[in-house]
Amino acid sequence: MSSDTIQVDIINSALAEFGATRIASLTEDTVERITATDIFAEVRDRLLADYSWNFAIKRKSLTPAAEQTPTSITYSGTTATVNLTAHGYSADMFVRIAGANQDPYNGDWLVASASTNSFTYVMDDTPTANASGTLTVEQVPGFEYDYLYTLPSDNLRILELYEPADLKYVIESNYLMCDEDEKIWIKYIKQVTDYTLWPPPARKCLALALAVKMSPKLRGVADVSTRTRLKEDLETELLRAYVVNAIEGNPNTPKEMQSLDKGNFSWQTER
Repeated sequence: MSSDTIQVDIINSALAEFGATRIASLTEDTVERITATDIFAEVRDRLLADYSWNFAIKRKSLTPAAEQTPTSITYSGTTATVNLTAHGYSADMFVRIAGANQDPYNGDWLVASASTNSFTYVMDDTPTANASGTLTVEQVPGFEYDYLYTLPSDNLRILELYEPADLKYVIESNYLMCDEDEKIWIKYIKQVTDYTLWPPPARKCLALALAVKMSPKLRGVADVSTRTRLKEDLETELLRAYVVNAIEGNPNTPKEMQSLDKGNFSWQTER
């Protein structure tokens, strides 16, 4: 079964929850299809990000933003112009200039303006010559942290910085910022758009989450009882899916051998 076919099945399962008309494809010109596909990605990504789904966990190594070598750095007063083909920087980014024999050029600077093959920044002092030496430029956080790592394009939420395990970091925009200048390893929740990879409990939760969002649009906001029921059903299915997710891959240890602080079974909380 293809990913598109499964997506249609998920949408139809959502529509069936409140008696709406089924769809036949992801391209048909119906209000049901348009309503579903308009919100599908948002609902899917929120559901994925809200919990550590095993099928959506990914491991990856990251390296700091790469150094580039400018063709030249010239000056006019305190304004430095860095000539670098297709540099990829834009105004309001911070960059680190290093390797210039003239100290005024070196440091962490805010990009003042940028074009395709050059950018400018404002130095604290006026140098006496154009920059010479082994010049390098790299994107940096600008302050508080020293290095910047671009997060994966499919990242929805960082779960863990695996190594170095005790490293202090923050997530801002699409970057991880820290003081580590080597490779780091992360675990994160990825955006899963191939629905053949979604296990049945997660598909059911996605269908109900869609139904909660679609029912007011297709049934009207006055139908409060239907939306309330759908929310309650979603909470029930989420709890069931989370239990299955939690014990997946863990051995089924006999009751008498289970640790009170590490087991996954309800008897441990029975009164």
